[in-house]
Amino acid sequence: MKVYLGIDVGGPRKGFHAVAMCGREFEPRSFGSIDELAKWVRELKPLAIAIDAPCAWSADGGSRECERCLRIGEDRISCFSTPSEERAAGRGFYDWVRNGLALYQALVNHYPLYTGSQTRGPVMCETFPQAVACILAGTKLSARRKSPVRRKVLRSAGYDPDGLSNIDLVDAALCAIAAEALLSGRFEAFGNAREGYIVTPLLVL
Repeated sequence: MKVYLGIDVGGPRKGFHAVAMCGREFEPRSFGSIDELAKWVRELKPLAIAIDAPCAWSADGGSRECERCLRIGEDRISCFSTPSEERAAGRGFYDWVRNGLALYQALVNHYPLYTGSQTRGPVMCETFPQAVACILAGTKLSARRKSPVRRKVLRSAGYDPDGLSNIDLVDAALCAIAAEALLSGRFEAFGNAREGYIVTPLLVL
């Protein structure tokens, strides 16, 4: 069975929301720690993992190239701007970024991070649920009212979101779709090897 995994990353209190996708079926899970999540990954053995969290700090303190270049067609998609590690130092707001970086580190021995060329599994990548939703919809979407909009997009694309009890699981499901796109070769990657890539499904017009 081909299983793909999407993970939404929160801070230490929120933890991690994960969705395993097999075909068009979703299995949602929540975890309080990286160790618990990593154990499940080892048991699940997904072919690819896509994570909603920066895989690297900014190199110069401004936004990363992948964040500046992210788009659907000619329309830019706004997203979180990752600072440099120095600028984030001592600021609790960025604990979720640190949590995400720790997760990448915990998984990298078995799931190499996508660096611009490899697309064979096992592999993991960074993605952005809003961008994935836009690609599935075929148009730029408003980031407001995320839950109903993204649920509608999933349903229109042939997925059943009813078992996804909150927006974090909806986002994790969108991440899983990006993981499948990466391994199938039907994807687009924005960014560079130094600061990381954001992977989205390929827009089909």
